[in-house]
Amino acid sequence: MRKPVKIAIISLSSLLALVAIAFLAVSLYVGKFQLSEYQDCVERFPYDKNVGGVEDSATAKKVAKELWVECYSTVNGKPNNPVEGLVLTACYDAENECWHVSGFFIEVPGLVEKGEPHALIKKDGEALVVWHYQ
Repeated sequence: MRKPVKIAIISLSSLLALVAIAFLAVSLYVGKFQLSEYQDCVERFPYDKNVGGVEDSATAKKVAKELWVECYSTVNGKPNNPVEGLVLTACYDAENECWHVSGFFIEVPGLVEKGEPHALIKKDGEALVVWHYQ
């Protein structure tokens, strides 16, 4: 193998490793939020369902994805996968025992923007709100 090709392969491998580490860091991070800041969303987009206990961020993310599929798997009468390619973040309000899970898509040129799904889920499993910004 010629030297420039070997350097390019090593550089690409290093870049991919850094991207993987960044995604892992985002998926493990649990931020903080205040439920009171989302009162308008609770009033505008109420959701009345209990999904069972949500003790940790992994469970909150799993439940949020299930809610988004339930709500957004059909758009304008056409099948839609609202969680494909989605990167999730979870924040927790300890005072109100509530999770805020949101998602974002990595911007790739040529792909249609899918927007930002959100869900507020209480620790006891009460899904308060499910909404989506386009």
